[in-house]
Amino acid sequence: MKEVLLSIIVPVYNVEKYIKPCIQSLIGAIDKAPEYTYEIIIVDDCGQDKSIQKVQKLQEKHPELIRIVHHKENKGLGGARNTGIEEAKGQFIQFMDSDDWIHEKMYAKLIPTLIENPKKIAVFGIEAVKNKKKLWDIHPTQKGIQSVEKVMNMLSRDELNVSACNKIFPKSLFANHRFTERMIYEDLDLIPLVFEKSNGAYFVQKNYYFYRQEGESLTRTATSDKHLSDGITATKRLFSELKSELTKGNILLNRWAYFLGKWNLSKEQKAQVVNQFIEVLSSIDIKAYDDDQGHKFLKQINKLEKDLGKEKLLELKFAFIQACNRSSEKQYPISIISPVYNNENYLDRFINSLDQNFEGFYELIFVDDLSEDKSFDLIKKYAENKENISAYQLPKKGGAGGARNFGIEKANGSYITFLDSDDWVSEDFFEEIIDSILINIDADMVLFGFNVVDQDDEISWSSTKIFNLPFFNYSGEQVFQMFLDEIVNPSPWNKVIHHSLIEENKARFPEHIYHQDLAYIPFLFHQANKISLVKKPLYNYFVNSEGITQTATQKHIDSVFQAVDHLIELVVQSNKESNKDDLIKMALLNYNYNLQMRKEAYSDEQILNFKEQLVKTFKKLEVNIYHIIYNFHGRELFSNLKLEFDSRGMEFSLSEAILNVDIDDLIDQFTMIYHQANLSMGGEKGPHSSFSAGSPTEVQNLKNALSWYERTYDHLPKWYLKPGGVFRRKPFNKLKKKN
Repeated sequence: MKEVLLSIIVPVYNVEKYIKPCIQSLIGAIDKAPEYTYEIIIVDDCGQDKSIQKVQKLQEKHPELIRIVHHKENKGLGGARNTGIEEAKGQFIQFMDSDDWIHEKMYAKLIPTLIENPKKIAVFGIEAVKNKKKLWDIHPTQKGIQSVEKVMNMLSRDELNVSACNKIFPKSLFANHRFTERMIYEDLDLIPLVFEKSNGAYFVQKNYYFYRQEGESLTRTATSDKHLSDGITATKRLFSELKSELTKGNILLNRWAYFLGKWNLSKEQKAQVVNQFIEVLSSIDIKAYDDDQGHKFLKQINKLEKDLGKEKLLELKFAFIQACNRSSEKQYPISIISPVYNNENYLDRFINSLDQNFEGFYELIFVDDLSEDKSFDLIKKYAENKENISAYQLPKKGGAGGARNFGIEKANGSYITFLDSDDWVSEDFFEEIIDSILINIDADMVLFGFNVVDQDDEISWSSTKIFNLPFFNYSGEQVFQMFLDEIVNPSPWNKVIHHSLIEENKARFPEHIYHQDLAYIPFLFHQANKISLVKKPLYNYFVNSEGITQTATQKHIDSVFQAVDHLIELVVQSNKESNKDDLIKMALLNYNYNLQMRKEAYSDEQILNFKEQLVKTFKKLEVNIYHIIYNFHGRELFSNLKLEFDSRGMEFSLSEAILNVDIDDLIDQFTMIYHQANLSMGGEKGPHSSFSAGSPTEVQNLKNALSWYERTYDHLPKWYLKPGGVFRRKPFNKLKKKN
């Protein structure tokens, strides 16, 4: 006797109307592929109708094919399938519901592929039929052989259904796996575990299985308490037993979102489901999921607010964030660190802007930098009766950087944000931040928009560049480039930073300098893997006329150079590669910004000191003329400083800083650009040519460089660029003319 190739397991319970066509469809498909060996295992699950009598009549005609196994007590669909698995002799197993049927060519088409891929699961289309009319169908979006990683990703995102009926399995996959008895969601409870153990799958897009929609079924009846408990139990089991953290997280969110969206729940049942979700979340550690699954789940739970109220919804969100950060053992989702210095007039506005509904989500850490007004008394008063508010005073002056560093050491939140105490947040600040965190649990930072508000409470400008970005998620490297391109700012107050990003990099704000945010925040951009955006103004930055940003002192000059040095040192010493030209671009940007902002307020002595520090930095970074002419901020810095020196009647020269320049080569290069790009130089037109080298951005950079050259020097003779011209000093007076 030949070994059985395919065992077809058919649980039977009160289906006398449909069992005969079900088995006949199996026999018909077997007749189309008689070269293979089969067995049909009928599992009698103690029904009360004449189903088994009808099966027995078919068995009389096919005794070698049909085998009946009787239960002594009802075990449900899962229990009946388990009996079939134990009885099966085939190399492969198929599960067939007793009121459905299959396509007559199913085995003829699929079995050759099964034999070629004996360790893979065959997956085919399933079609729902009612009164001989098609209602819907589900078939694989892919076809052919798929890896187990691909299949698990599809399962976890509901791109591949978990039904056992539109699949044929190698029997070996059930060696250590069984369905849960008397469970409604027995397929969800087990099939993903079987797939994870497999060697992948073979997808066929044709509909070979037909799912009958007439009659009663547990999956088609009104949502009962058993639906609720079984659905949540199934997802909890998968979460505990699956190996991949990403798959576990995706299935958890995907199925819960499905239950909330598809179940027809009463208000009481919604409350019951949420309480069960909260209970499950209190005991699990969610490490990963994709942002689209986070968004799907968030969309469904936000709909619950209408029936259950905001308090219950926030309780669920709090439990979810804590489950996603359980390994960090932090008490609060967010730590707000707020430096305070002589802000007594603005503290009430700041603290009143924090939504009290979210008090459980954050701790507020005030750090006073030895204020000379009543600021410290006020923040101590705020903290008197609030467990989530604390007030500290630095033992000695530390500046904003020192206050923030002190706050980091005290922080007990999974995320940290630095909010200035003379600013305030929008009404929906916490709601937007919490939802963004829930969607993007793998984000190292959330970056949000802001408004700049003047003394008259008018919005001077907003972060429209952030609002207009095309996507919501970027890599840290991309955001670092956006910083270089002035799309995102280095300020700490419009970022929520994962505590682990700060802890793992061990860096802190430099103290006692004005530009400590520039020296630190871009480094976190550089180190981050993923940064998410909220493209709304959630923060109001107050232009305080008494603040340090509105003055111009020698410390402002010293600080910008110190900050750039500090940032470059952090980036260079980090575990990620850095591009030297990017660091020089960053330095030029910030030197130029500082000069633009304060040049009119700087004294002659300060301007001269600025140039001297610039020269010293150029030498250290090995900045050359090419870094300047091909960079907007480099050209603008050079031009602005030259103009500022000229207007003050002071001698201007950067020659001692810009080394390694061959002036004749520079002139030749501009001539080449002129001819290749067909640009105008000195009022004349270059010859026509097909200039195709480089990207549009590179071409534009060349045009910008040439335009700057024309504006600045083209009206002068070329000798002006040579020794004795603007570059008057060594080493340029030693340059030799090229042959």
